Amino acid sequence: MKRLILVSLAVVLTAFAGCRTGNYKFDKDIYAAMPGLLMADPDVKAKIAYNEDGTPKVTFDKGEMFLTLADRLDEDTRNIIAGKAFQIFHDQYINDPAVKKPDGSYRRDKIGLRIFVGDTELYVLEWKLGEEKPQVISNRYGYFI
Repeated sequence: MKRLILVSLAVVLTAFAGCRTGNYKFDKDIYAAMPGLLMADPDVKAKIAYNEDGTPKVTFDKGEMFLTLADRLDEDTRNIIAGKAFQIFHDQYINDPAVKKPDGSYRRDKIGLRIFVGDTELYVLEWKLGEEKPQVISNRYGYFI
């Protein structure tokens, strides 16, 4: 009987507290739209990597985009494509009314971007929503800013 009560209490507490995955409903909507938005930009479309099924090699989790670029791109091109992709991602958060709280602040404090070539992570960027520009957390040379 004690076990049944304990299990019932655990189920009720879990249901009451909910499962926090770190993703909001508006995140899922943005994640679903992003591959098409990346494909809509001709520069980005030509310079990103693709899965075997032809879909862009991009994943998302907790407000962060993980994008793989095509091989054999020079440093300047990688920077330009990373900037364009991150701007598209950022615009989706800024323009979605569900992202803002009633007091005008954002439900998600910041978004991120990790750029890969193959399995190698080249860049990590972070953009605090409400600020003008993103911050470079690290780049392929290992400099931290």
